[in-house]
Amino acid sequence: MPLLIVLLFISASTPKTLPEIRSLYGASISKSSASNQLIAYFTENPPKNEVELAYEGAVRMVKAKHVFFPTDKLATYNQGKNLLESALSKAPSNLEIRYLRYSIQHESPGFLGYNKNMVEDRKMLIDKVSEVQDAELKSMIKSFLLKAAKLNPEEKKLIE
Repeated sequence: MPLLIVLLFISASTPKTLPEIRSLYGASISKSSASNQLIAYFTENPPKNEVELAYEGAVRMVKAKHVFFPTDKLATYNQGKNLLESALSKAPSNLEIRYLRYSIQHESPGFLGYNKNMVEDRKMLIDKVSEVQDAELKSMIKSFLLKAAKLNPEEKKLIE
């Protein structure tokens, strides 16, 4: 009986929809337990599409900041980067994947050298965010751009 309760708890706490994955990813930025939970989910449930693959990559990159040993930290980061770039190569015009890459590159330390696509991703996000139909995704992108992208007045008009 206790095993059944544990299995029900684990099942109830794992993401099943894209909004749940997004929410857990957002929490993973500050909570190692959230990144562990999302990584465990993707280990048990391989990504079904490019967006999920991108979230798996992004959460692994975020997880790297919670890893103690520098070599493990770099290995975790690079593993995630490979997954994220793989998702982007399969769906280069997907705005959610571009948002994930832009936000990761924006927050990554410069010495890692993962910042070469920021200008193109930023431009695409600013130009296309108004076309996004998913209200949650649109809000996520707008919020990040307003907070982190140092928009000029013309760019702010485009996303508002």
